[in-house]
Amino acid sequence: MISKRTFLMSVLTAVAALCLFGTTTAFAKANNNLTQTVDGYTIALKVLPAEPFVSVADAKKSASAGAMVNGGGVEPMAKDSPKAPNHHIVVFIKKDGKTVENADVTMAYKNKNSSSAKMTSVPVTRMWVAGKGKKTMHYGNNVNMDSGEYQVQVVVNSNAKASFDINVP
Repeated sequence: MISKRTFLMSVLTAVAALCLFGTTTAFAKANNNLTQTVDGYTIALKVLPAEPFVSVADAKKSASAGAMVNGGGVEPMAKDSPKAPNHHIVVFIKKDGKTVENADVTMAYKNKNSSSAKMTSVPVTRMWVAGKGKKTMHYGNNVNMDSGEYQVQVVVNSNAKASFDINVP
């Protein structure tokens, strides 16, 4: 027989885990299955919580596993920068089923619920996941996006243009 305290702690732990898992799952469902094929490129958009970046040299350290490796392009926006990014908006690009490692990518987004909203350019950097290699190559950056409905425009190598409608929780 378990004590009331042990029972209550178990229940609270389960509720906390459910809340955390439910939020993460809702976020994933809202933003992780957005893919378009344009001019032979498969463009997959993801919007995730802001990510830490590390240099190529630091990526070899085991403590960096899972961080984004800055692989070229503009300087990535650090999670602790004054602009306080809260999301990581990226595209994974494939051609003929293979990851495209050197694409010229532009990205911009706007809040669809604001009549005065203008497109905001994303300063695109090339990155991959530390410890997983260039097979995880993708493009984008950390940004600050309020909750709402957005239109995201992506252009790959000046000719493949995709437009996505997303809901940021």
